[in-house]
Amino acid sequence: MADPRNPFDFDFARMMGDLRVPGLDMQSLIESQRRNFEALTRASQQAAEGARAVAERQTAIVREAMEESTRALSALGAAGDPAEKASVQADLVKQAFERNMANLRELSEMVAKTQSESLETLNTRFAAGLDEFKQVVARAKK
Repeated sequence: MADPRNPFDFDFARMMGDLRVPGLDMQSLIESQRRNFEALTRASQQAAEGARAVAERQTAIVREAMEESTRALSALGAAGDPAEKASVQADLVKQAFERNMANLRELSEMVAKTQSESLETLNTRFAAGLDEFKQVVARAKK
């Protein structure tokens, strides 16, 4: 029994089973819809796994940045005259910028890969679903 307070709690098979269209194989349509939900679930899992991986990598990046900051402060403290300190500072800024750009590139690639995998799952299922629907309609015409 569906919960009337939850708009997402419904029995699709029962709803479609009550719908009678002469010559149309409702069981095939129900199975197709089940596969659609499975593909959505798979795509959601892929997206969640990708988000988790990005979050873990961001955590590692922050940890690495904190360690690098400690080393940078030590290097600045060890520098002697102001000219040497300025040179060390310039090197540290350059290294930090290059590292940040590499991290940004890595995170962007991780996000793009996750999006690509999720969308490919949905695209493959969408194409298969259209083919299944065409077959059901073709059988109904016979």
